Amino acid sequence: TLASNVLFNLPRAAINLNDQLGGGNHIHDNVIWNACRESGDHGPINTWDRMPFLTNLRTSSDGSDTTSTFTPLPTTIANNLIMANYGASQAVDNDDGSSWWNKYKRRVHTHTHTCACTHAQL
Repeated sequence: TLASNVLFNLPRAAINLNDQLGGGNHIHDNVIWNACRESGDHGPINTWDRMPFLTNLRTSSDGSDTTSTFTPLPTTIANNLIMANYGASQAVDNDDGSSWWNKYKRRVHTHTHTCACTHAQL
């Protein structure tokens, strides 16, 4: 979980998640601006999934099912204020095969528009 942070004045992405491992991450209630100051090919939150990992995080709640899978738990990005200024190409850049992401209730400002995004799933 990455929650309740103020992230600003960064040369590249403020948050970078690659390959998700088993997933199940939660990124919420953060304020992010002035990221990507020395780059322009991604956003303040940058993700990619290039390599699958075998995980058993999707087991049953009582632990009786220990089946391993290459399917990660979804990662949730919710309730963040993200300003995609400087070189950011978008607020959340799900790049290179990124999947299993839930994005909810985020306020996004980019170079050209402001969006009160309420729900999106990838």
